[in-house]
Amino acid sequence: MKIDRIVQYIENNYEIKVDDYKVVPRLMFRESLRIKSNERQYVVKKYPLATDSACLADMVELYAELERCGVTTNKVLRSEAGAPVFELPDGKYVIFTFVPGVTVNAGMVNELLFQTISEIHGRTKNILWKETNLPDDSTESSFVPSYAWDEIDDLTERVNGSVQLLQKIDQEYDRAFRNREQIIVHGDCTLNNIVVSNGSFYLIDFDNYRLGFPEEDFANLLNSILYSTADSEVKSEAMQSARSYFHGIENSDEFVYKVKLCMQKNASRELYKHKENYRYLRRTPGTVQYLHGLLDIIYRVEESDFIL
Repeated sequence: MKIDRIVQYIENNYEIKVDDYKVVPRLMFRESLRIKSNERQYVVKKYPLATDSACLADMVELYAELERCGVTTNKVLRSEAGAPVFELPDGKYVIFTFVPGVTVNAGMVNELLFQTISEIHGRTKNILWKETNLPDDSTESSFVPSYAWDEIDDLTERVNGSVQLLQKIDQEYDRAFRNREQIIVHGDCTLNNIVVSNGSFYLIDFDNYRLGFPEEDFANLLNSILYSTADSEVKSEAMQSARSYFHGIENSDEFVYKVKLCMQKNASRELYKHKENYRYLRRTPGTVQYLHGLLDIIYRVEESDFIL
């Protein structure tokens, strides 16, 4: 990230005087820049130069639609010339407003959080979208027999020994959601993308939005709770909040079954995303531990009623 070049471009084109900044690491070797100007904060996200401009334009339109339908989240800032995206030699950039608050941890989870996510779904289902341009990987199979991992260690032996279960999850998922109407979902509804301020929760960073099902967002949240802390009491209290909320909605047994199925499906999908680069990622103990945690979730949901 060429910080000086970015700051200069922003000051020349956005009517923003940058007083201070902080580089924030992101996944997949990306970075963001958090800048402060006159007591306001903004987040500058960098995307690879190869990123399809049409995809970025669709993302900008999605944020505008979220604002129109009353979802409080980040907003895209436009330059003085009205452009929402700017390009420099090292990447493409989008500036977002900063949603003030504290990033949620597992100990902050309560029923209001699940209610807030449900209310957001109630708003996003009214957004009309060109389905041909919207990502949709909800029915993509995560595993087939030929997808066994080649690298051999404790993790890959567990994965290769789990292919039959993972195929079973795919089949159950396809049956459960076949012909279901899809809506725009967050796509990465984890604790890291939720902030709380004055007792209210806000879902931020809709960059991974796609067509999907509400149960998938809830499943991502529950998975992130399970692997975010080793404190069993905190996990239990968070799951109790989920249980209390879910059991109060219509057709709760069916909904809970589908949330649990999505927890497994999302965990297997996330696990498989790391297969191609695993020979490099395995050198990072934290990554291997995270992938083991995903497998633990898959088996724990399969074998126990602890989750919900």
